[in-house]
Amino acid sequence: MMSELDLNTPGATARGSFREELDHWRSLARSEWQVRAAMARRQDPRIAESLTGYFLDRFAFRLFWGKHRGLEIADRFTQDLEELSRSWESRHLKLLHGVPSLGIAPSDFHAPIPESALLSELLWRWRSFLTERGLPRIEGQFQNPGGQRWGEFYLDSVLYPFYTPVHAGPGFYARLSPAQQSEVLRRHGIPGVTALYAFLARSHEETHRVQFGEPLLCEYLLAWLWCRFLNQEELWYWQRNDQTGESFNIEAPWVLRVELSRDEVIALFTDTQVGITAVCGPRAYEDLCLAAWLFDGKALRYREYLDVVTGYFEHRADPSWQEGARERLEARLLLSPRVRRTAD
Repeated sequence: MMSELDLNTPGATARGSFREELDHWRSLARSEWQVRAAMARRQDPRIAESLTGYFLDRFAFRLFWGKHRGLEIADRFTQDLEELSRSWESRHLKLLHGVPSLGIAPSDFHAPIPESALLSELLWRWRSFLTERGLPRIEGQFQNPGGQRWGEFYLDSVLYPFYTPVHAGPGFYARLSPAQQSEVLRRHGIPGVTALYAFLARSHEETHRVQFGEPLLCEYLLAWLWCRFLNQEELWYWQRNDQTGESFNIEAPWVLRVELSRDEVIALFTDTQVGITAVCGPRAYEDLCLAAWLFDGKALRYREYLDVVTGYFEHRADPSWQEGARERLEARLLLSPRVRRTAD
């Protein structure tokens, strides 16, 4: 039983640190994924043959904890790939939505994405924003998907088959104030609402595809960049309610508190381990991988995870604060019914 779990027993104590053996665990994660994916790809060749850089440390860290700490968490990433791929479309169809008040129906998987100059312009501005900051792997990305079928657009996601794309429709429109809704229609017309949605979905999904390391840290960094992009390009008019002040990016209240230099952002985008180590010190990366693992296991809510990551950035020069945070994270293992000891 989890109440009897002792993290200090021989079977649960690490013989080395994740960061010190990172290359080994990354290599092992890639190898195990290839075996797992090869079987699933017989049914669904859309499953990635090789483990993506975005998910690399999610799987590497799971292996480290399972083999060195003797613990595992039952979550989405332990589920059968074939079953996840079979259910992916039905899961996504349940989430798709349009804007009934404007006559915009949920996207039809078989219909083409409308051609749009606005979509081209916004993707160009996002690509330029990232390029100007010196971020790697950006060249050639963020092309206009106009004419591509919506179903193909949605499937081109680094999250497949574990999750459906986060943005399942232009839900931002209903969250705007009436005055903002009128302004969006004045600027862009009804077709522009679909173009804004396609831009939101493509910019986020494709950025994830070129990120590397731990996925929740990649998500945090993308939110950090996205908020700065909206500031620079004066685009908050469709991403924040001007009456309530609510941002439609859930991470905004946290990431707007964090200041990062150009070099730190480049390091975090290139490899989250390199970036976190440079910003927060050598022990922080393992802690933040643990926080993400606990989120997967429903031992941390997402807002609690955001508190943890933001705290590490804000207390980057405070080892005692980090030690306390580390102890609190390990204590959370005792609270999750999904945590179990692996076989000896």
